[in-house]
Amino acid sequence: FKVVHVEEPGGEEFGTFVAKVIEDESAAGQCLRAYQRARTCTVTTPHLAKLFETASEWKPDEISALLEWIDGMPLADIAGYVTVHAETQSVAEPDDLALLWIEQLCQAFASLHRAQLVHGDVSPKNIIVRGTEVVLTDYDMVTPFGKTSCSRGTLDYCSPNTQAGGPLQPADDLFSLSATFFHVLFERPAFRYSGVLSKDHGPNWDGVNRTQFPLATRFVERGLSDHPFESTTEVFAFIRDLRRNSTLDSARLVDPEPEPPVIWTPQQEPWLSELLRSYPGGTHGNRETRGLDSDYSTRTYVPTALAWIIHEIRGQNA
Repeated sequence: FKVVHVEEPGGEEFGTFVAKVIEDESAAGQCLRAYQRARTCTVTTPHLAKLFETASEWKPDEISALLEWIDGMPLADIAGYVTVHAETQSVAEPDDLALLWIEQLCQAFASLHRAQLVHGDVSPKNIIVRGTEVVLTDYDMVTPFGKTSCSRGTLDYCSPNTQAGGPLQPADDLFSLSATFFHVLFERPAFRYSGVLSKDHGPNWDGVNRTQFPLATRFVERGLSDHPFESTTEVFAFIRDLRRNSTLDSARLVDPEPEPPVIWTPQQEPWLSELLRSYPGGTHGNRETRGLDSDYSTRTYVPTALAWIIHEIRGQNA
């Protein structure tokens, strides 16, 4: 529930929060412990919804956990519209925004994984988009390494290991992240074949246009392959290499092989030399200061009416 802390009797508001009420009594104990485990991890990264308080024991119809309210929208609402969202946020390349989100979520996972905890239920509905940032929330299924979860999570996104009820490891979160971004980028679940969920055949790439998100697609391909990511460290290194190789490829396209430099050899042009000598005070001579006394002047002289008048006057005076 979305709740507001209001002072009584003045009515002053002190903040908006998410109140977690666990209705299923059979799962209440496990869910409450999941929130209690996750609480300290949420302090270290802005990409985990902060947990302010948890109850010491479960009680029906009472708040079990109080979380940060994230002003944004579920990532599920942007599935198929990442390009549009990037434009609204003045991000030139939607592919860059997708990679940024993947890195931010891996920072969230890293905080949990350092505490030997797996989130266990990564899906587009459990990720909130706030501008160019994403925040992971919903800690009902946070599970210690090597333990089985109280639930299989969201089947379209959970790993085959999670779906089979196996002991959870960091790789299960990263598989779910890859399946999540398959859906967000291409607007369809990764493992649906004619509407039927099947992970035995791998992700369904039929008809998918991979060119719009070339780098993020590479992440998804690796994450859902037979050699998926085992740790967030692997993901960070993989994305770093993607960016570096992309920059090198762009440089090759933008900066082709340079042409050999032009080698100049000494040459002389008599006409140019005559022209340079016509400037008064020039380094090549100043013959024109005394009148039209160069070959260049003779060849380029244009008679005018004024010159004819001066010639006539001089003739009369002579």
